[in-house]
Amino acid sequence: MFKEKILDCSWEQFEEIIREAIGSGFIWKIRPGDTGANRQAVMESIERALREHNGSFPEEGDMFIEPEKRKPSSPEGETS
Repeated sequence: MFKEKILDCSWEQFEEIIREAIGSGFIWKIRPGDTGANRQAVMESIERALREHNGSFPEEGDMFIEPEKRKPSSPEGETS
C-alpha cells in the first residue's frame, strides 16, 4: 500500500503515514528500530488489522500500536 513512501521518508513522516492509514493518532506498544524491514513489518501488521476488521483499525490495535483513546467530554454545566 505505502511501500515506496515508507522506506524513503523521515520517521516523523512515517508516523504521519500510520495516522493516515488508521484514521487517528496512536501510541506505540513496541517502537521498533528505524530500519526498512521494521517499517515494512509495522505497515503489514496495520494492513492485516484493517483487512481483518473491514477497513476499521481495532480499538486494541495490533502488535505495534494502539489508537489514542479519546477522553470523553464532561456534560455541559457539570461542576466538579
